Amino acid sequence: MESPAAPESAQAKSSCARAVLLDLALLLAAALVCYLPNLSAEYRWASHEDRHTLIAAEMAETGDYFFPTLLGEPYSYKPPVLHSAAVSLFSVFGGPSMLLARLPSVVAAAIAIGALYGIGRQLATRSAALLTSLVLVVIPGWSNMARQARPDMILAMAIVTASFLLLAGMSARRAFQRAALFAGAGLACGLGVLTKGPYGILFPLTFAIVAPFEKRTLSRPSLREWSLFGALVLLLPLGWALPVYLRDSGVYLKSVLFNKDLTEGAAGHSRPFYWYLGTAVSSTTPWFLLLPVAYEELRRRFSASAVTSIAILVVLSCVPGKRLHYLLPWYPFAALAGVSAATRLSPRFPWVTKAISIGAAAALLCTSFYFGFAEKRWFSPIEPRCELARALLSQAPTNSNFICLDGASEAIALVGRIEYGHRRGRVRQRKPSDDLAAEVERARHEQRPCILLVPDEHLQLVRAQLADYPIVTIFHGTIEERSFEGWRIAGDALKK
Repeated sequence: MESPAAPESAQAKSSCARAVLLDLALLLAAALVCYLPNLSAEYRWASHEDRHTLIAAEMAETGDYFFPTLLGEPYSYKPPVLHSAAVSLFSVFGGPSMLLARLPSVVAAAIAIGALYGIGRQLATRSAALLTSLVLVVIPGWSNMARQARPDMILAMAIVTASFLLLAGMSARRAFQRAALFAGAGLACGLGVLTKGPYGILFPLTFAIVAPFEKRTLSRPSLREWSLFGALVLLLPLGWALPVYLRDSGVYLKSVLFNKDLTEGAAGHSRPFYWYLGTAVSSTTPWFLLLPVAYEELRRRFSASAVTSIAILVVLSCVPGKRLHYLLPWYPFAALAGVSAATRLSPRFPWVTKAISIGAAAALLCTSFYFGFAEKRWFSPIEPRCELARALLSQAPTNSNFICLDGASEAIALVGRIEYGHRRGRVRQRKPSDDLAAEVERARHEQRPCILLVPDEHLQLVRAQLADYPIVTIFHGTIEERSFEGWRIAGDALKK
């Protein structure tokens, strides 16, 4: 006679699956409501957004998904993970745009939020997992990066997804299921490594090592399973590196592995080791109030998410180069540690969970309102780089040769592609020490009008170097840090 427990178990599994799908649908809706409004906005470009979008646009022109270029020259600072995703969207929707370049970050953020929900279901309760993921949606540092055309969100997605798959693999009992989950975790780590280096595997491995100390039922991977995981970690990096190596016998690949961003670039963002303590608070306001609860509870109860968040913060603090967006992988684990610890206080303080729920709902509305309406209306004028590029391109002769001794070259080239659908002119970034006369002479033989953008500090040097070339048009101005306000005069000057 069949046991009555069997149908009950099947019914419970079906009910659990429906609950998971309902939660994930809610989280997806919350993410889209926050991240999609005004995603194509031109009034606020984050650092290097125009650069990454331009790289993708150039890759779309060449049809090469492996070899990125910037202004026609090899770009060796990062493999083109974000850029390849954007190229696919450009191909489907007919051309480059800031909206399409930012969309991969939105998708990556949504996947990471879902993966964090999965981790929360394993280590905490359904309500804690759902609340944690909702909090992550609206953490300011996270929501800002989810709307930017930068590779950092893809790295965060890879780290959280790999951590979830490793946790799920250690929870599974069937050999085939475990193998599939560990293989997926390896692919996710490989994507993270390819995107931005060793953090893509370091942080998921940290979480996988400490998770069994919190959940004793987890079965650590066997040697064979670790081998499968390691092999899959290498698959994506090697799948990109091999064709790139064969192209030029490793010249470009060597420039990627030993570029200045890795060997020297950190000095440009060097800050004291405690710098993240302040930025972690400011970028998680007001949710940082949950962190003391999490780390106080760690004294009584082991928390894999709390330990992992501490490890991430320590590693990032020890690295000389520090920037705010480097914190991105820290937010999910810190959110899980804080919210799950706070929800465990509910038996004694039932108002805590209610307060977090109300706060998350209010933050969701505020974030959507800010990005959808308030930012454009009250906080952000037209992006100066975009305005300068549009003014120059609208007045400059067709097929001009733009020579930029400032940071406007990428914006000019990008706006030219987006708004004119073709190359309005050739754009090059040069230094004052370069042979500008040769550049101008080349354009002269090609019958290209020359337009130079020169900061005031280099104006006399450039004029002296180009004294014998009256065909050159020079625009100059004062450039403030991260701003091109001084170049607003360029449009009027061209009209004259």
